Amino acid sequence: MKKLRTCYDDVLKVASKTSGTITIKLIFDKRGRIATMQYASDPIKNKGLRSCIAKVLNETAFPAPATAEKVVVTLVISFMQ
Repeated sequence: MKKLRTCYDDVLKVASKTSGTITIKLIFDKRGRIATMQYASDPIKNKGLRSCIAKVLNETAFPAPATAEKVVVTLVISFMQ
């Protein structure tokens, strides 16, 4: 997602050597909205990046699950220069 790259680029402006892979556990409700977002792994540990990622994901339209009441997804994002 281009918007996630923009989040990372903003971090690079103040911390130019930042890189790493972030793993996020997302639980979607029956309408396809994010009900829970938990960081399973985040070596970057940048509050601004986390906030931006949350904003982007919460603004993204996801389809409602076809059969389940809720869906669990593991999202892995690698930020590299």
